[in-house]
Amino acid sequence: MLLVLFNIGVERFALSCHAVVEILPFLRLQEASPRCEEISGLINYRGRPVPV
Repeated sequence: MLLVLFNIGVERFALSCHAVVEILPFLRLQEASPRCEEISGLINYRGRPVPV
């Protein structure tokens, strides 16, 4: 079984490679409106803003 390993903070996670569609490089997070608590910010993905 092939796995994709990654860290979030000090925690380590693994996903089956069959569950992965695409791996993106590190993208700069743009701040979202302070009134919007549901998202941390936006990334520019292929020319479109995507909430994170």
